[in-house]
Amino acid sequence: MKKQILFLVMAFFAVTNVFGQPNLPPSCLGDPNHPSVGQQYAYTVSIPSTYTGYNGDGTFNWWVTQDVALLTGAVEPHGIDFTFLASGVYNVATAATPTVNITWNSTALGKGNYYLVIKYIETNTNSTLTVPCASDNVKVILITPQNTFWLKIENVADATGTAGGNEVCAPNVFSATITSIVDPGAVEYRYGVSTHYVKVSANGYTGNFTPTLQLGVLLGDAEYTTVTWAAGATTGTFTGAATGGVWTSATAMPSLNTYNPGDPAALPTPIPASWGNGQEIFITIVITHNHHQGLTDMPVAIAIDGSYMAGLTAMNDKTGGACTDEAAYADAVTQIVRARPGVNSVVPAFIPDPTTQP
Repeated sequence: MKKQILFLVMAFFAVTNVFGQPNLPPSCLGDPNHPSVGQQYAYTVSIPSTYTGYNGDGTFNWWVTQDVALLTGAVEPHGIDFTFLASGVYNVATAATPTVNITWNSTALGKGNYYLVIKYIETNTNSTLTVPCASDNVKVILITPQNTFWLKIENVADATGTAGGNEVCAPNVFSATITSIVDPGAVEYRYGVSTHYVKVSANGYTGNFTPTLQLGVLLGDAEYTTVTWAAGATTGTFTGAATGGVWTSATAMPSLNTYNPGDPAALPTPIPASWGNGQEIFITIVITHNHHQGLTDMPVAIAIDGSYMAGLTAMNDKTGGACTDEAAYADAVTQIVRARPGVNSVVPAFIPDPTTQP
């Protein structure tokens, strides 16, 4: 994982960012020349009839190379760094394939430029030779795959994503037990659990990524007891210190690459390209309040970070609107556990409760 950060940052965003940041998606949507991993792109050529003697019924041969010697260099194999989809066959001359579709894989990231070569051959109908001219032409498209992986985190009210969750009620008193019957006696109060939910959207990449959570420091002896996640049938458990800090998942999370490519034919204004929801992941955080009475509001700071490997290179999530690596745990929200009422003695005094904290 990238990003090591001072724990003081948690206190900072707990104070300055009560319910979290907008989590804007990056502006780098990807395009055929700079494809986003996991998204299918179309590559199309045309054979205009304005060139005398040709009508477009020749053969098309498409291949990908990273060698600048386009015709003699090594051809990249289909199915590793990219998936080639066409009615014809990869690197074989085939009729009626002026368009091919390619999905680029994460293994293509960080490897530099790829060159998509199209070689077209057609017999010139104006040729009067016994063996008519079958001339070719070659063109090339420059392609540099890019990392567009990004994360978004939101407060939600439950594990299905119902809107809400910005605040949670203080849990009820779980137990009240006399621990000493010798005057003035002693009593131990224990407080219940609160359950917190967040929804994470993972987009711009198709495949599994490594997630970590950073959880803020709680008040008193309240502690994190379980942190789990689910994305459809895929589930995982985060582990870490009960007092907060960085929590890790032994199971990778899934991500999708979903966006609306826009509609240039729409009137009067084209629909702009935009990211979709990606893979939605629901995280459940259970806090046991122990002896923490909770007479004041308690912030619960939650932040997520993630990356995936492309070969030996770690690909980090991107910042909103900039297409640069995002700062550590910048995808963050804060929930508030609302205070419970205080009860003060007047006459006579309460039995002492030395284990209870404010």
